[in-house]
Amino acid sequence: MASVSDDANAPNASGEADGAASGPEGRSGAINLAGMIDESRILDLDATGKDEALERLIEALATAPQVTDPKALREGILEREHTLSTGVGIGVAIPHVRLASVKEFVIAIGRLGRGIDFGSLDRMPVRLIVMIAVPERQAREYLNVVAALLKRLKEDATRRRIMFARTPKEIKAALVEASEDA
Repeated sequence: MASVSDDANAPNASGEADGAASGPEGRSGAINLAGMIDESRILDLDATGKDEALERLIEALATAPQVTDPKALREGILEREHTLSTGVGIGVAIPHVRLASVKEFVIAIGRLGRGIDFGSLDRMPVRLIVMIAVPERQAREYLNVVAALLKRLKEDATRRRIMFARTPKEIKAALVEASEDA
């Protein structure tokens, strides 16, 4: 599913490109997930294990212009994950890292047909992974983005829309619309 629709970088209602990099908060102070998610980094994964899934999403984030050191990204994500699982339950994992080599917030999303063991507290297999890389000096914003994503992903309707979506554009819309409704 790693395709991008033709209008991924078309201007939105405010005149900004939807696929453009952005900080975590829009003009209204609400979390701007749309600016962090590029449809080219929304993948259907056929990974059979946690490490394989993480590597695929790291590869997707490493190509983002917001990431200046792909090696540091890989090391940071894997170190964080091996220290403490980011499997948050309900079939969702949110691996995340703060690094000096990340210029702006960027997100990759992986969807799995068959769940994988992620070491989640509820022991449910993970079918949805949202990987986040953020600038090192934005600790408060970082926590706000993780909290906003977690809140949205705990909504059954949002997870269902994501899992049944047919295109990256539909997956992005499910997350973005959920964040606008909250």
